[in-house]
Amino acid sequence: DAGDILNGGADNDTLNINGIGVQAFGDSGDDVFNTSAPGGVLDGGIGDDTLVVNEYVDLSGATISNIEHLRLRGFEGSGLIGLTAAQLNGFVDVDSRSPSNPTVGIVLTTAGT
Repeated sequence: DAGDILNGGADNDTLNINGIGVQAFGDSGDDVFNTSAPGGVLDGGIGDDTLVVNEYVDLSGATISNIEHLRLRGFEGSGLIGLTAAQLNGFVDVDSRSPSNPTVGIVLTTAGT
């Protein structure tokens, strides 16, 4: 929910982010962050971490760190995600597999880190 703080542990965790401004910390392990809400803090910590975006969301105002992989999935409608260039450059790789929308676009904005 909005404003929540989610903490993973030493294991491989899945953190589901459904509210605006949620702070999510993966700690150690290979963590998965599922998000459908803008803003907040997403910090993978130590490990090989993945951010999964299942619908349009503007993450340009979020602080994203220590997350290596971006996965775009299941987009309906516009098929867009908002990121800053710095956020996009922070990922090792980006993968899009959306059966309902084969074209997913990334809108680069100027806010956020």
